[in-house]
Amino acid sequence: MSSLYSHGNYYLSFNLSHIRMSPMSPDELKALRLERKWTLRDVATVLGVTTATLSRWERRLAEPSANALEKWESLLAGRTDAKPTGRKPTRRPRGLLPRLAELFLADIKAGLNDQEAGWRELAELNLACEDILSLGQDAEMDLFGCARINPGSNLRVMQQARDIRAYRRAVEIEEHRLTSAARTILSPLWKASGTGDGRGAIVLAGLAEMLQASASLLENARRLLDNDPSSLLDSPSGAAQQILSVVDLAIPADPARILGEFGLDSMVSLVRIGPKSACSQALALELGLGTTAERLGQAAILALGTAWAMTQCLDSAGVSLMTEVGIRRLAESFWEGLGLPRTNVDAKWRQVMLEESEPETEKQQLGMLLWSWPEVM
Repeated sequence: MSSLYSHGNYYLSFNLSHIRMSPMSPDELKALRLERKWTLRDVATVLGVTTATLSRWERRLAEPSANALEKWESLLAGRTDAKPTGRKPTRRPRGLLPRLAELFLADIKAGLNDQEAGWRELAELNLACEDILSLGQDAEMDLFGCARINPGSNLRVMQQARDIRAYRRAVEIEEHRLTSAARTILSPLWKASGTGDGRGAIVLAGLAEMLQASASLLENARRLLDNDPSSLLDSPSGAAQQILSVVDLAIPADPARILGEFGLDSMVSLVRIGPKSACSQALALELGLGTTAERLGQAAILALGTAWAMTQCLDSAGVSLMTEVGIRRLAESFWEGLGLPRTNVDAKWRQVMLEESEPETEKQQLGMLLWSWPEVM
């Protein structure tokens, strides 16, 4: 048997068989408020919160702290004096959300993750618990009395923080891929590039990959060519051999076997001499590829060919790098493995591409397009 006793303006709900110990639900507290004909403002004023906050509590859109819930229940259950405390309802502190967002962003920039960023003690923020509660789901508190902005906030600053974290995660993934590739793919590539025949086989394959990837440019300019540009697509190693001979890089007798010995099987198909090899060499002559190769010199050709061989190996292994950090570290490993002074090669490349290589004919101008790949280095 349960009863509801009235004493002045206060109500107390209890069961004669046992005292109710579990907290009242928001629905029950709202029912008591309506039964007493109290408005949201009446209750919010006594609790020291805004009517908007109390409304969110009643509709289960936000959860009060344990302390606020105890005060709320004690008031409506008649266990505390219902006289207004004289404290004005807590309003959302002006500029608090942007301030919390800037703190979160600063922590992210400092290297903290989403779980650790943004937390501050209320005393440090010069705020009371009610100030944070007034923000509803835009802020959150932990068990130690620290508060921060909700990481899912739509503020522009928070989107910037999420972009930074997403970029860092992408970098972490790329670093893992690059570390694995360096052990299984790049290590044998650098080892092979240190031997005479190995170096020639790698550069031959790399230049063939570069020429093959560029063949579509010739297809689009077919009218400028007397012979079939598809010869470069079908047998790029013919033109690559001519380039190597111009800069005195030895061409091994059996490059496919040498690549296989170093575990670089993905490049074997690029070094096989096809039936259109002679046509490919003739096309290279027309386009002025040998002249440009001579101007670039052996070091630049070695670097370019090895860079293309490296990208071909990485592509075949499904290793793609998109972030600036990943690409920079790949470049660092490339020049370290190749053992060439990068500044000298870069300077020579700029000199040839920007100063010395004005093509004399339309065909040579077209041939210059085939060398427009310095970014792969």
